[in-house]
Amino acid sequence: MRLQEACEKFNSLANIRFGKLFSSSDMDWIIINKGKTGQLLELALGMNLSSTSLDFEDGELKTNKCDSRGNPKETVFITQISSVIDELIRYDGFVHTSNGKHIQVRSKDSMPYHPIYSNIYGREVSDKNHAFYFQKQFVYDIKRINSV
Repeated sequence: MRLQEACEKFNSLANIRFGKLFSSSDMDWIIINKGKTGQLLELALGMNLSSTSLDFEDGELKTNKCDSRGNPKETVFITQISSVIDELIRYDGFVHTSNGKHIQVRSKDSMPYHPIYSNIYGREVSDKNHAFYFQKQFVYDIKRINSV
């Protein structure tokens, strides 16, 4: 499915609660590998759940928690670094925490930690996994651009 088709389907689902689209038993069997909300949206679109890197032929579905006005309550997860480490690794062989206006790199791990291994360096380059996130400001800026 392409993004344009998904947008048209999303618009027809707007303001319908998941409880009206799915039974409680349907919602309970969801395996949390992408986030329950994203998986429910994929099912509502008639898609099969998968762990592929792209949700659509030409893009990715991202969800985040927001308040009643659509303001973000948290950052938006993009991807874990371990899967792309050798494309990203810096000159010194380590992943560094970074915080910009729209993108953040920070730890995405819990004990027991999962070190990141680099094939290029033939060793662990971080003692725990990290991930890219969109900052809340990114969501605010997208909302502003879409309202113009």
